[in-house]
Amino acid sequence: MRAGLGRALRLRGPSFQPSRRGYVGQLITPSSSEISVPRERTAYEYKALDEPDPQLDGLGYPRVPSYSRQWRNAYAKWDDPQERCNLDEPLHAEEEMMGIWAPDVHRISVSSALVNLAVAFTGLGLVLATAASLAPSSPVVPRTFPFDGLTKELGGPGQGVKQASPSAEESD
Repeated sequence: MRAGLGRALRLRGPSFQPSRRGYVGQLITPSSSEISVPRERTAYEYKALDEPDPQLDGLGYPRVPSYSRQWRNAYAKWDDPQERCNLDEPLHAEEEMMGIWAPDVHRISVSSALVNLAVAFTGLGLVLATAASLAPSSPVVPRTFPFDGLTKELGGPGQGVKQASPSAEESD
């Protein structure tokens, strides 16, 4: 597991209060070392997502780590193998985003995804070009017609073309 995957940054300002669904933000938000803007030039303060939840602290509910069940071992001994959880296991406050039925989590960077797409399209192009070059030619001989391909009979070049008379153009 990547070192920065469990922690993400949260944009926090005086009037901006984003949702606590930090799971998606962990995958999109860059780590503090990847931010290219200097800290003194940013407008808001960045704070880690694993901060205590003020709504759950007074209730005595255990803090469950932000870890998707999709990353759990599918072949481990689970009480509920479909959900990859055990009985009496506390649920995360954002169970909808941490459960097995949440949107899929992909651990691939944009650059490697673009490289994979380029390789796939190049391979497809090579297969199509090879198939086009190896395709057999037409198995029949093109049909021929006598008298220079019947140009006179079919109204070919110079047949049936009327030239405009100069007097007709001048009268208009």
